[in-house]
Amino acid sequence: MAGVASLVDRAVQLPPGPQLAAVLEELTDAGVPNARRVEVLQARSRQLAHDQALLFAELVEISHTVALTDADRELDPAPGDVTAHQAQVLCERFVPLAPGLTTNGTMLAHLAEHEDLQAQLRAEPERIPASVEEYLRLFTPYRGMSRTARRDVVIGGRLICEGEPIALVYTSANRDEEVFPRGEEFVLDRPNLRAAIPFGAGIHACPGAPLARMMLRMTLEELLARTSSFEVCGEILMARWAEWGTRSVPMRFTPA
Repeated sequence: MAGVASLVDRAVQLPPGPQLAAVLEELTDAGVPNARRVEVLQARSRQLAHDQALLFAELVEISHTVALTDADRELDPAPGDVTAHQAQVLCERFVPLAPGLTTNGTMLAHLAEHEDLQAQLRAEPERIPASVEEYLRLFTPYRGMSRTARRDVVIGGRLICEGEPIALVYTSANRDEEVFPRGEEFVLDRPNLRAAIPFGAGIHACPGAPLARMMLRMTLEELLARTSSFEVCGEILMARWAEWGTRSVPMRFTPA
């Protein structure tokens, strides 16, 4: 078991990529149960989340020191107030880092259309984590993956034959009306949000899920606290396969 312990230690320290994948494959060959492999990935994601939390804290501090533009000087902001330019720079630095990549822009585009929800989350920031979970359900960042059935199985009354190619579509599952009533709508504080699978499940759960959630939460907290409103001000461009969501959302921010 000493060899397995060494592999686990290596896996926890390695960044995502081919080396980590190779070590996880070695764990499989060594007979390590899937549950243990999931624990390894979760440990690695917690370490990544810690590292990124330090980076995000630094970005927040940097955003307060962004130099004023001529337009900002004309506004003559009070000491401590965030300017439009500073808000823009903050979002430029946060949005590309948040989660996988597409949910952040989609989330902000939705919020821009729903000023009542913006106001509610500003007034009740403790509800931001719940809103992040609902956005992840509604705007699942990854479309899904393909698999091949290893044996005949019946799911939902439909026979899937051995060798048949299938698609696991997370975006569809997370809007299943039998599980999520009004599944096509944003509903804050859904009682069964833990049933959603925005990052997959089981051995296919995304190890970066804690990091993605943290990034989305911090983005909303900072953005809502430092603006009074924001709106889409240009063409929204959608992501290409395999991600689902936006890849460009031009926005205009009004400082708080």
